[in-house]
Amino acid sequence: MTQPRWVKLKHFSELTGITPKAVYAYAQRGRWMLAREYRKVNGKYFINLDAYYRWVESNG
Repeated sequence: MTQPRWVKLKHFSELTGITPKAVYAYAQRGRWMLAREYRKVNGKYFINLDAYYRWVESNG
C-alpha cells in the first residue's frame, strides 16, 4: 500500500513525533513553505510527506 502524499497534522505528528506546535513554528518562521511542505484547508493543516522527507534529507 502506498503512503498518501498529504496527511492531516495529527497523523503527521503520530508518524514523525514532530508536535503540531513545532509545525506551526516551522511555518511561521518560514522554514516550511505554504503549498510545498504544508497547506491550510478550512483551517486545518495538511503536511506533504514527500516534501517533509526531502526537507529531512537536506538536514532541515
